Amino acid sequence: MPFMTRLPMTAFFVLLPLFLVCPTWVAAQEQSDEIRPVDAQEATGETQNGCAWTLTMARDFTTYDAVKLTGQLMNTSDQQFVFDTGEPYEGNPKIILTPKGEDPIAIELDHRTPGIGAGSGNYKPKPGEIVRGLKVDLRLLFGRLNPGAYTLQIVYPKDHYQIAQLPGYVPADISSPTIDFVVRETKLEDAKKAMPKPGPLVFTLNEREKPLDDNSAVTVLRAATLHNTGNKPIQIYAYIHDAKINHALPWTERWEQYHPEQGWYEGQVFGYCGTGLGLVTLKPNESVQIAINSFPSDGIYRYKIRYTADAELKQWQHAYSDLVVIDYFAQQYLKTDGIRDAP
Repeated sequence: MPFMTRLPMTAFFVLLPLFLVCPTWVAAQEQSDEIRPVDAQEATGETQNGCAWTLTMARDFTTYDAVKLTGQLMNTSDQQFVFDTGEPYEGNPKIILTPKGEDPIAIELDHRTPGIGAGSGNYKPKPGEIVRGLKVDLRLLFGRLNPGAYTLQIVYPKDHYQIAQLPGYVPADISSPTIDFVVRETKLEDAKKAMPKPGPLVFTLNEREKPLDDNSAVTVLRAATLHNTGNKPIQIYAYIHDAKINHALPWTERWEQYHPEQGWYEGQVFGYCGTGLGLVTLKPNESVQIAINSFPSDGIYRYKIRYTADAELKQWQHAYSDLVVIDYFAQQYLKTDGIRDAP
């Protein structure tokens, strides 16, 4: 049975605000100020008929990643107006994707595609409000993208909308700026080679998983086993809810994602807040179960946890899980109508 030590209440109240207010602060401090291929880029266009597009997406993707695009058409005028797209579900913008050296491919957005909201047909945005928004995996529209360079643009065709109560309105396309990105060939063998040699704490993912609730289609709660294979006691921080370990312990989860140029880089931090933050001690050859969440989207991932064999808690290192390949796209959408082959 692992030994658990609760932190003093004074320490708890010192640490709690850090988890409550900024759970990603620690991760941010560990990253460089240098712009990485995986960092998001944002481009905002000129105002056209009182509106302007803002596009946000990463610069660089692997062949395993979800190619996510966020687009917002904003009311950039100084007054409220009526943006009329006709009948509901009609009057949608188009995404134009151009593989380098090839012809553009234009697809009109469809409310049935996940991430595309169903249009009401009649919008009344105030200044600074969103006229239309989307957050979509481009593979749902264009299929899996081959490795290469791409240019993307969103256009609201002039015959797909009308604007009332806006002086100076003239029928015209509302075009976003172009945004460039790359899909990079990625091999699992390279990701495995970039994994460090295992230390005394072995992080093993359990095979069984179960939905968080009966209505959960994607989000699952997995468990993992931490096993001390060394000859010294090992300590980790976890959130201890009772003195008997009859459940998988929650912890401040960290995971990393793989990119062929960036290597393994830290992603989101899942922080748990509440009473019971403390140290769990694993004696040699002891194990403990920890709870882990699903990853947010497709890609190559690994979990990591901080641990120490230093009784003074000064020298910390990381234990990593085996790599995990997430492919929600194949599991849920490949058989959906409208999926196209990659250009």
